[in-house]
Amino acid sequence: RAERILRLAKAVAKGAIDLGAFERAASAAEAERLCSEVFGLGPFGVANALQLLGHYEQIAADSETARHLRQARGQRSCSLENVRTKAAQTYAPYAPLQFMRYWTELWRTYEDRMGGRACDVDPERYRLA
Repeated sequence: RAERILRLAKAVAKGAIDLGAFERAASAAEAERLCSEVFGLGPFGVANALQLLGHYEQIAADSETARHLRQARGQRSCSLENVRTKAAQTYAPYAPLQFMRYWTELWRTYEDRMGGRACDVDPERYRLA
């Protein structure tokens, strides 16, 4: 990861990547295209970058997403191979805020397991999340 971060920093310093272009993107599709061109950003990283830019349509899906969909949503067939598709289908009704809905739901399941809101729970219980 360090190599990728260093490469990104050097590209920005040299002016090869204009970070402002990401914020000026006219659409989520344009922002996604720009993010996808960054060396080292795969689908998970791109989805996370998009939500930081205010585009919440995509779910940054990984093994934790698959676990959540299996346990909280009863989607027993969810796996690493199909998690992006399953997440997109599950949260489509919340468009254009799919990622926000997923993240809120996931965080609430963590808080349920800790026995209260994260800001009120003894940090020793965070390991339960």
